[in-house]
Amino acid sequence: MQLIFLGEEVANSSPNCISLLTSFNFLLNISAGVILFILLTYAFLGIKKTLRLILNSRKIIALLKIIKKTGTYHVFRSEDARVFTAGLFHPQIYLSQKLFEILTPYELQAVILHEQVHQRNFDPLKDIVIQTLFFITPPFPYKKELLSKYRIIAEVACDEIVKNKLRSQKPIVMAIVELMKAGALNPFPIAAANFTLQNERLQVLVGKAKLKNIKLLGVSTVALVFLSISSFYLSKSQLFFECDHLFKCIAIFMNELSHNRMNDKKVLFFHYADSAERCVSDAVSLEQPKE
Repeated sequence: MQLIFLGEEVANSSPNCISLLTSFNFLLNISAGVILFILLTYAFLGIKKTLRLILNSRKIIALLKIIKKTGTYHVFRSEDARVFTAGLFHPQIYLSQKLFEILTPYELQAVILHEQVHQRNFDPLKDIVIQTLFFITPPFPYKKELLSKYRIIAEVACDEIVKNKLRSQKPIVMAIVELMKAGALNPFPIAAANFTLQNERLQVLVGKAKLKNIKLLGVSTVALVFLSISSFYLSKSQLFFECDHLFKCIAIFMNELSHNRMNDKKVLFFHYADSAERCVSDAVSLEQPKE
């Protein structure tokens, strides 16, 4: 609405145009509009990225050359060592045939148990939800690091269950080491719970490190709380013009511009302290039915 107001002033060559551009209220409203536009842009692009990721995931999985299916997992032909759990509502475990060559049966069992935990917890669905939240939010401190830490925590949580079930962390540790030696590639860029090879995860498993992310989580939480509160108060404020017949105003304005003239029926904008901005005409009421 502020842009329509400005367009009216410019088209009329009004001397108030400069004063409008430099007025505090106009700059405040324009700033709020820019912030809203940025947030909406992030939301739109974030949803677009999520949908693209889901579609690409389906394409990649459909192109896998499945050579064996069991009630527990799918084996696909590949010379690369890969293992992941994919599927948002019906997660399935996928193993490359290379794993059967470089891992012992005991290590392979640990890997499969690890992926079964991802499967039961619907971790692929959780991961895509988390990624979507990161896609649609603007940058904030430690944003990328927070996503990485979430994935490490998810992997360590599964490792702990496998360790307790097998009563030893050795098979899962050896599986990670063997995959590192084999030069396992980065996971597929898909919506899945990948068996990642973070060094920090290995350090936690062998008891040489603990996940201490109080500072990281603290700063990120403060940033997110600030963004949430700011967005809430911004939405409740009267910094945005609201118009019950916005599209009619735009149609009238564009029609007048197309005829290269502006008649005397100016569209005026009044601000009320106890209500949102309303767009009214001093010549003809847009809400009044035509006779």
